[in-house]
Amino acid sequence: IPVEQIVAHLQYILQEEKIDAEPDVLELVARQATGSMRDAQSLLDQLLAYGGDGLTLDRAREALGLATNEAVIALVNHLLAQDVAAGLALVNDLLDQGVDPRQLLVEMLEHLRQLLLVAAGGGRERLNLPEELMAQLSAQARAVKPGALVEVIKLFNQAGADMRLGLQPQLPLELAVVEAVLKLQAHGLAPMILNQE
Repeated sequence: IPVEQIVAHLQYILQEEKIDAEPDVLELVARQATGSMRDAQSLLDQLLAYGGDGLTLDRAREALGLATNEAVIALVNHLLAQDVAAGLALVNDLLDQGVDPRQLLVEMLEHLRQLLLVAAGGGRERLNLPEELMAQLSAQARAVKPGALVEVIKLFNQAGADMRLGLQPQLPLELAVVEAVLKLQAHGLAPMILNQE
């Protein structure tokens, strides 16, 4: 079921219950449900049970154990800067804050997919994203070649499979960070210079 259709149905439910929600919350829930109306309603119930008068994006992310877009962008920036230590530190900081490692991986893969579309060309037309996010993706795309990016995506995809088998869910994520930097170095890519402002 398309995201827009799920959002519309969730809006109807909230109107019937007389509950306020930020528009971005319903889009977040719809995207997390990956096309399933039942999963979307279940996630909405989970958020409503979490408490509070209205549904805010921050509260929704906290309840669902999600990282912020800024954190995922920062993690990709650390990879492109080839800074293993900063990447590992950020992963562990996020997990200490209660972010679910599986959800972090899902969000990381979605960002890397968007980055691949932009790096390969034509992403701007295909992705319906805010201008600020498109600017950040474009900056990241200039620092990486599509071939190297494909290999990085495969590493994080494999981390998802390894997470289901491992006793330490964060370990495959940490390994993917280290291996991703090694792949970028093997491709001879210059480290991305991060704006430290």
